[in-house]
Amino acid sequence: MEPFVEYGQLQDDTDFTGANYHSMNVRNSNKPDNKQETHSYHGDGGTRASHQSSESANGTPANETINGVQNDPQNNGQLDFSTNNSRQLDKGDSGDGDKPMNGLEGGQATAEGPGPGPVEFTVEEAIDQLGFGRFQIQFTLIDSVLHMTESGELMLLSILGPELVCTWQLEHWQKAIISTVVFFGYLLGAPLLGKFADKFGRRKILNIVGVCLFYYGVLTTFSPTLIWIIILRGIVGACIGGVGQVNVLYSEFLPSKVRGFWLTVVSFFWVIGAVYVTAVGLFVMPTLGWRYVVFITGLPLLIYIACTYILPESAHYYAACGKREEAMATLKKVSEVNKKPLPEGTLKVGVQEDQRGTFRDLFQDKTTSFTTVLLVFIWFSMQFVYYGVILLSSELFAKGNVCAGKEQNSTGGCLESCDSLTRADYASMIWTTLAEFPGMFVSLIIIDIIGRKKTMVVQSIITGIFIFMLFMCTTRLWLTVYLFVARGMISGALQTVHVYTPEVYPTHMRGLAYGTLKSMGKTGSMVTPFFAQMLLHTSPKLTLSVYAGLCFVSCIFIMLLPIETKGRKLLSSVKTVDGGISGNIQT
Repeated sequence: MEPFVEYGQLQDDTDFTGANYHSMNVRNSNKPDNKQETHSYHGDGGTRASHQSSESANGTPANETINGVQNDPQNNGQLDFSTNNSRQLDKGDSGDGDKPMNGLEGGQATAEGPGPGPVEFTVEEAIDQLGFGRFQIQFTLIDSVLHMTESGELMLLSILGPELVCTWQLEHWQKAIISTVVFFGYLLGAPLLGKFADKFGRRKILNIVGVCLFYYGVLTTFSPTLIWIIILRGIVGACIGGVGQVNVLYSEFLPSKVRGFWLTVVSFFWVIGAVYVTAVGLFVMPTLGWRYVVFITGLPLLIYIACTYILPESAHYYAACGKREEAMATLKKVSEVNKKPLPEGTLKVGVQEDQRGTFRDLFQDKTTSFTTVLLVFIWFSMQFVYYGVILLSSELFAKGNVCAGKEQNSTGGCLESCDSLTRADYASMIWTTLAEFPGMFVSLIIIDIIGRKKTMVVQSIITGIFIFMLFMCTTRLWLTVYLFVARGMISGALQTVHVYTPEVYPTHMRGLAYGTLKSMGKTGSMVTPFFAQMLLHTSPKLTLSVYAGLCFVSCIFIMLLPIETKGRKLLSSVKTVDGGISGNIQT
């Protein structure tokens, strides 16, 4: 008689090779006194095994036999007795051993139905188990370079415009066009590159964007005329539209519990990029001129280009495409770097589709359509106000106007005047730029406490209040304070919508949705120069009313959003029958 092994001591990977075990008895002592259960496992050293079970209930035997358990021929004849292939005896089946059990004849029993099958895990579950480790830290540093570059290229507009007005004797409408064409390029590039990222992969698009952004940024320094500036900055704008995909890729490698936190942390490098460019303008513009400022602005991209080999493609993207091996290779790389094991079992992947993320998907059902429409306006208003505050800062400081609410009846001389930024102006712009740090810090603290929606509402309201305070005639110090708070709060609100958007859409359309909504936001950035750089000189009160009013109206749209994504896992596909994006499947 083979020795008994206590029930529960067997592991899923126990080797039942016939060379080691001819038979084994397993006794379950966790039974009532009047019931005993014994399981016998027999291996013939080849490819078959039998499972016999007997249970005594009030002295009446019950027998169970499961034959033909196939072992893995590539695992040295090891037999599989894992819990997924075993059947628990139905405690109601007692009596004659020849009595059919669970509808099966002759005492033969198998698992009911097809059985539970192998254990599966999703990409999201794997990322959550691997946690935030050295891999994510490396990614954070690489991601930060692109954030700095995007911020720097856009911040450059606020210091390049006033300089070109004086250098090339431009009028203010021409200065506004230089800013507008960048955002127009962004408007075209963001959705197109987002669609390509969903179809061909995030990493490929980001590599192309990094090289092109550096190349055309450097070419801008050799522009001989205004038309060349407009063409090249338009291409740069299109490239900047693709930089946002790094946020999508980064979010797909972050554990769900800390995703909001770390996406907000990365936004601090956006502020660093803006401060960097303003400081370059402060020290380089007066001595070497605008061409060197443009060149130095793009230098951080060389760091990103040199480090792109570290970044793998998104496992979420591979899983959504049905590419299990590629997704597992990515997850194994994260596992090796973080020195943590992957979950046991098989990775769950989707069905490979030819169509990846179409614009129709953004409006495929009521919930998704409603969310998309609301986010279009929210992105528009926040980008309009954010870049408006940036441009207002340079305009008000350049004019030396500390009474922004005072109407001006100038007929044109003011519009054609040359107002270069002084060192004091650059210093004030640095202070207002630094305001984004406390704004981001506020978002960092409350985003996972009160949620994404309420964070955006609180910061938008505060922004509107402090823009209205610019109506008061005051000193330059208080003007700086008002702009400081307004910029800090709107930057925090804008960063929160950056966190919210990739969380609310599923993998197969996440890049497209994020790129499209950012491009819709850039229509606000494209329009805002005509308010902050032109209308301001004619009607400051109307200009400030538009900016403050949009802050308050956007709060209504934010509260109407049907989904709060705080603590929500990333999603892979859409179940339209369950209410669109509110019924997504996790990966």
